[in-house]
Amino acid sequence: MKQIAWVKVIQNKYIKRCISIVGIVIVLLGAMLLYHITGLRKNEYTKKEPLLLNWTVVSENQTDTDVDLNTFRFDNILTDKKTLYLSRTFVDKGQFQSPVLVVQTHNTTLRVFVDGECIYSFGLERYDCGKMVGSGTHSIAMPKDGERHELMLEFKANGDSYVTRMNDIYITDYATIYTDFLVSNRVTYALSVCLLFVGFVLLLLGMVMMLTRTWFTHLISLGICSLMVGLWTMGKYNILQIYRVPIWLCTFIEYASMYIGPPSLLLFFRDYPKKADSRWITWMYYIIFWVDSGVTALLFVLHFSGVWHLPHMLRLEQAFVAIVCVYLIILMIACVRKGNRQSRLVICGVILFLLCIGAEWSGYMAGKYWGHEMSWTTGFSSLGTVILISILLLSLSWDIAGKMVDEKEQAVLYKMAYTDNLTGLYNRRFCEERLKSYCYNNIPFTIFNFDMNGLKATNDTHGHSSGDKLIKGFADILTKTFGDKGIVGRMGGDEFIVIVENIEELNCQEEIRHFQKIMSEANKAQSGYVYSTAYGYADSSEIVSDGEIRDVNMVYRLADNRMYENKKTCHDARK
Repeated sequence: MKQIAWVKVIQNKYIKRCISIVGIVIVLLGAMLLYHITGLRKNEYTKKEPLLLNWTVVSENQTDTDVDLNTFRFDNILTDKKTLYLSRTFVDKGQFQSPVLVVQTHNTTLRVFVDGECIYSFGLERYDCGKMVGSGTHSIAMPKDGERHELMLEFKANGDSYVTRMNDIYITDYATIYTDFLVSNRVTYALSVCLLFVGFVLLLLGMVMMLTRTWFTHLISLGICSLMVGLWTMGKYNILQIYRVPIWLCTFIEYASMYIGPPSLLLFFRDYPKKADSRWITWMYYIIFWVDSGVTALLFVLHFSGVWHLPHMLRLEQAFVAIVCVYLIILMIACVRKGNRQSRLVICGVILFLLCIGAEWSGYMAGKYWGHEMSWTTGFSSLGTVILISILLLSLSWDIAGKMVDEKEQAVLYKMAYTDNLTGLYNRRFCEERLKSYCYNNIPFTIFNFDMNGLKATNDTHGHSSGDKLIKGFADILTKTFGDKGIVGRMGGDEFIVIVENIEELNCQEEIRHFQKIMSEANKAQSGYVYSTAYGYADSSEIVSDGEIRDVNMVYRLADNRMYENKKTCHDARK
């Protein structure tokens, strides 16, 4: 990749704006994250009473007594369409002003009975209709009378619930339940807010900038990816429930965003196979992208048709995430081998992303199957996504900066190749190429040829600097007259041309009178020399054979001949 001069990059106004926006976003996110991490404090008087011991577990095939929920496994008895009962005694000890039972469910219904009376019910209507019930946290008010009560929990699995342990059942106080939740999940909450905010900013910025530069479509795909991970985090850790979002909708958002995330991430890398310059890597990209997108679309169809719910395809989606990450590493290595140095940074970002996902997954599996809680790994996937998106944004800024510098250089080269240095008008090369394109595409046009009078005399009398001023002034007169109608060019020396494309209502004589009026006003406004010119014009319709413009040079020569006739006429009149 061509090395970019950072001085040129920073001087670009678009890059300045992007750097400013990114800087503001980073400051805001940093402040937000700091506030959520340090601003929340756990209530000193908050107490939790875990209900983990002395349970009786009743399933269709077995009954277990004196069960410790820390060690008891449920994966073999709480499966598709199975019903499970948990019961034990409950006594309010008076340490809570408003005791609340907190229960976490995973794709199951829930009914809570106290002394045989149902005091809480969740998900039965959706269960009976074959719809996804969802996973979430439930808060149930408990009696506060100091007496012994019989507590029973009923679960019905809505498909395979993947529940191995239920070690998250406890009693707490209603007044502090939400504060405790925010404190326990403050880092995860802050990361999810950051991801949503960054995603929204990138999406909005990409849509705005896309109007002028197609490169910024990468911001849209990266913004969608950030939004999806942010939504997944809020759904995964039940943060959306704080905002009264139904549990089934929280679960749908969690899994839908998880399935949409990998294809949107792959869209960001759609240009990288070209940098790798490898046919099999390119084919692999399209295969992975379309298979992942197709399977995702199919899963949504199966979900909404009631055949299969999104949580049931979790293992397949995890496999796709792993495949996408491994492919991205291979892709970046191939890009590095082709000389794309910034791909090394992207490799580091993808590896860190994989390590973060692996750490959170390991913590989840340790708590699920071995009973060893690793709460410090909570939110690692979101953290890895923040790191990856930051690195991808940096890489994208380098690409955009390089493209802008190249574009600027190309604009300079184009100007040098097709414009006249003295007047800023189009030069002979541009005008000739444009006339050839009109002839090739059979586009009607009109040519005005102008030849200045007195340029040699001005150069001999006042010097070439005065001659240059005369040429520039005449170029300004032509631009004022014809600039909004067609192409104004300098063919060389004191010869100028105006090309007007496909204007049926064009009145050449009227345009010449308008030109002469502007030239007369210019002569009155200055002293020292006088603008004067001979002119001639011709229309392509005058040189047509079988409805086609055969020779553009004939049109130009016709206008040129008329110009010299006009020059001769003016010369004879002065005599």
